[in-house]
Amino acid sequence: MSQKWFAFLAFVWVVCMLMGSTFEKHTSNPGTADSGSFTSLTDSALTQAEDYWEGKTVVITETTDRKAPAREPRTVTSFSAATNTLYFEKMSAPVDAGDNYAVGDWFGLTGQSKLQYLTSIKHIMYEEGETGLLTWVTPNPEYFKALWQVIAWDFTFMRGEGYEIVRWIVLMPFTMAVVIGLIMTFVNFAQGFIRR
Repeated sequence: MSQKWFAFLAFVWVVCMLMGSTFEKHTSNPGTADSGSFTSLTDSALTQAEDYWEGKTVVITETTDRKAPAREPRTVTSFSAATNTLYFEKMSAPVDAGDNYAVGDWFGLTGQSKLQYLTSIKHIMYEEGETGLLTWVTPNPEYFKALWQVIAWDFTFMRGEGYEIVRWIVLMPFTMAVVIGLIMTFVNFAQGFIRR
């Protein structure tokens, strides 16, 4: 694969990443908790059907005391329509009444594009808790998940009926061509370096 052809493929790939991540909007559902615990959050405004939020991501966007579990993403394991309660993996601190949260495919500000989310440095890490004067931070797995979705063109507007065939016939071969191009470029660079 010539370098010009690879450069063209890379250009198209990057342009599509930027365009797709610009049109990809948030699907989070912001709200305020009525009550909660380490593994649950209740909000009377959650009136969806049973297990509607199962598999989605929930995050406490702001706490009443400005401490944990703010910005800790967790996967929703179940949703009880009868009690308007989300159940999720254990957080580092209990959810309190008045804590603001968002639940959906990924978190951030409502209406924010995925490109805006990824270009905001504050989303790369989130606070795990505090010990004395130190604030512990850890990598935000949801950020890197969103980054991979952009790199792989895994946009929600391309997951509907009729788009899967486009993904397999057009995108997958294109992805393979880019990967092969990267490998060949690396091999050529290594050979040139060794010969020196």
